[in-house]
Amino acid sequence: MYRKVCSRKIDELGRVVIPMEARYALGIKDKQVFDVYIDDTSIIFKPNNETPACCICGDTISDLKKIGHSLVCLNCVAKIKES
Repeated sequence: MYRKVCSRKIDELGRVVIPMEARYALGIKDKQVFDVYIDDTSIIFKPNNETPACCICGDTISDLKKIGHSLVCLNCVAKIKES
């Protein structure tokens, strides 16, 4: 079932901001990876939980190290060691 939260404009670079209320309600984190699907008249964004990402900064490109149950990139590990 669909529930309209608000209307948004697409900016000149093709970006759309997902409203904070929607992100909070769905537990969407900053820099989370999404898969994009198209239907006949819709664009569908679904969280991609299969792409590993740093739990601190969301980076998916850097080497990731498993610390406990979380993945952390080497940049964040270095920043933690510095502090």
